[in-house]
Amino acid sequence: MEYSLVLQQVVNNLERHEQTTRIRKMLICACKGVWENDPNKLNSFPVASLLKELKRKNPTPEELKISLYKILNRINKQGEYLVVAKTIFGGMKQLYDLDRELTQPKLLESEPSSSSSPNRLYPYPKPSLPVAPSHKKRIDRVYDPFGVRMEMMTYTNPLRAKIIIFSTIYRPFNFSNQDWLNLKLHELDDLTQALINNYESLSETEQKLKEAAQCIDDPEENTQTINAILQTIKPCYQHLDETIIAEPDLDQTIVMDED
Repeated sequence: MEYSLVLQQVVNNLERHEQTTRIRKMLICACKGVWENDPNKLNSFPVASLLKELKRKNPTPEELKISLYKILNRINKQGEYLVVAKTIFGGMKQLYDLDRELTQPKLLESEPSSSSSPNRLYPYPKPSLPVAPSHKKRIDRVYDPFGVRMEMMTYTNPLRAKIIIFSTIYRPFNFSNQDWLNLKLHELDDLTQALINNYESLSETEQKLKEAAQCIDDPEENTQTINAILQTIKPCYQHLDETIIAEPDLDQTIVMDED
C-alpha cells in the first residue's frame, strides 16, 4: 500500500476517534513542545502535518515511545492520556511498519526442523521454562507493555537490555549473525513479559539476569542495565494479587490543566 494512503487512513482514524481533542493536544506537545488548550489553535494544526513532523523528530518507534512517555510524566491525567498515547503510537506504528517493509528485505523464515537446534528462529517469545497458569494469568493482569518498555528505554540502553533478557530466558547471546536475527524477531516488551512469566519472584529474576550477564562484556554497564530492568518490573511482582495496576503518583507531575 502506498505511504500516502496509509497516512491518510491513520489521519482519518485519529480525527474520528472519541479522544481526538486530547490526541491533538498530545501531538502538538510532542511536535511543538507546548500544551495547547485553545480549541481554535488546536484545530489549526493539520493532523497529517503533525504526524509527519512527529515521525521526523522520532525516526524509530523506540524514540517515539520515549517522547510520549516523557509527556505522560508531566501531565496530571496520566490514566486518560495513557490511552491517548497508545492510540497515537498504534497509528504511527503503521507508518513505521510500512517504512520497514519498503526499505528492508524480509528475513528468511526457513529454519531447522529440530526444536533443539540452538540457532532456531522463534517468531514469538517462547519461554524455556514452564509457567504456572495462575502465575501467568496474574502477570497478564498487571503487565503494561507500553509503560514498561518506555520506562526501561528511558533509563537504560534498550539493546543491551534485550540482549541480557534474551540470554536469560533462551541461551547466552554470542553476537553471531544468527543471534542478531533472532533478537530482531523479539520486541523488548515481549521479552520482558516472558522474563516475568518465567520467574515467580523478583529475587529469582535478579539472580538469573546476573548469571546471564556474565557472558556479556562491560560488567558496569550490565549492572546498570539489570538495575533498570529490575526497577521497571518491580511493580509487576508487587501487585500480582491486585486486579488493576496501581494509579501513578500524580504528586510529582507538572500539572497541565484542560479547559
